[in-house]
Amino acid sequence: MDTVRRDSSDTGDSSTKTNIRYFPLSIYVRDVITSGKLGPISRTFADLSMSMPPEKTFEDSHRMVNPDLAGGALLDLGIYSLTWLFQTLYHTQKDPQPPTVTSSVRKYKLGTDEQTSMIVTFPRAEGDAHGIATTSMRCAADPDGKGSAGAAIRVQGEEGEIQVFHPAFRPTKTKLILKDGTVEEKDFPPPSLGKGSGWKNGFGGDWQPEGDLQMMCYEADECAYALKEGRKEGRYESLQESLVIMRVMDEVRKQNGLKFPEKIETLDYPVQL
Repeated sequence: MDTVRRDSSDTGDSSTKTNIRYFPLSIYVRDVITSGKLGPISRTFADLSMSMPPEKTFEDSHRMVNPDLAGGALLDLGIYSLTWLFQTLYHTQKDPQPPTVTSSVRKYKLGTDEQTSMIVTFPRAEGDAHGIATTSMRCAADPDGKGSAGAAIRVQGEEGEIQVFHPAFRPTKTKLILKDGTVEEKDFPPPSLGKGSGWKNGFGGDWQPEGDLQMMCYEADECAYALKEGRKEGRYESLQESLVIMRVMDEVRKQNGLKFPEKIETLDYPVQL
């Protein structure tokens, strides 16, 4: 019997999106940073935006805009932008310190955010690093769907930069550009079981090539290894870092008056929804 899997990794939630940490592409990017090829890192730009005007795209009850379902761009799309800031500017430090954040939000009619921009300052002994994370439902990081807009993530240091191309949630291409003239492009195609496997993937509402596993398998493998080794957290994102990221998003919401109903905000457990 054919196996059908509908992967939802293109739509986020209020978790800290650990899955992209385990992509071979992400590991490569972090290795470039820690190798010193870029020199001291000064800043990272990261964007995940999609042109889907909410009044034309979603019913008011849809989870992307509904405050009763913790809707909005920040928690659904912006978490990917923040994840790129943290895995390049926080996780790569030997003794990372919690950052500060300044933010601006454009609200939708329901009170959720339809566009959010964040400047996150990461304190370091050699000088603060700046992370600029953006997300929007009003414009697209890749308008034509062909990569014409260029990189969605740029990590910059004194000796050059490494670029990661859209989509931030499932990137497959990088470009390393150094002051010495080095230019290296790398492709990281999704893993595949190949034709004849019987594996069909309905990711994003469209059937993908037979055998295409998308990217969630890397996180599943890490979970299996953690269980086998008796670990309670992943190798590439600690529980403490998850809390730091959540606190940044909470601060963004606080700065901009983004509040959900009490049944969503409550810390009580269990709660009747």
